[in-house]
Amino acid sequence: MKLQPGERIITAYANCVSLPGEYNQLISVIVMDLRGDLREECLQKSEQTEDMKLLYWTSNVAHISMTNLVISIYEKPAKKEEWEQKIPMDKQTSDNIINILTGKNNDPHPD
Repeated sequence: MKLQPGERIITAYANCVSLPGEYNQLISVIVMDLRGDLREECLQKSEQTEDMKLLYWTSNVAHISMTNLVISIYEKPAKKEEWEQKIPMDKQTSDNIINILTGKNNDPHPD
């Protein structure tokens, strides 16, 4: 990945892409230019440092959880099946992760 003069990295996050017959552990990098325009670059696994690989799954869980929250507020699917197809993590798992991270629930598997 190359930055042009004046560009800066805004954020980077794990972005697991699963397509039929394909599975990529990408890191999405959001870059802003001098005009404020954004673009996304993707780091392939071969371009990632060991530190990036160590943080990958933590970032991926946070990314999926945040995406699920935003979808639940702004996007109202017509059917439950559509919701389940959007993000490859069930809502209960996502809710448990959020509760653990926010300290609302120390036990992700209540009796």
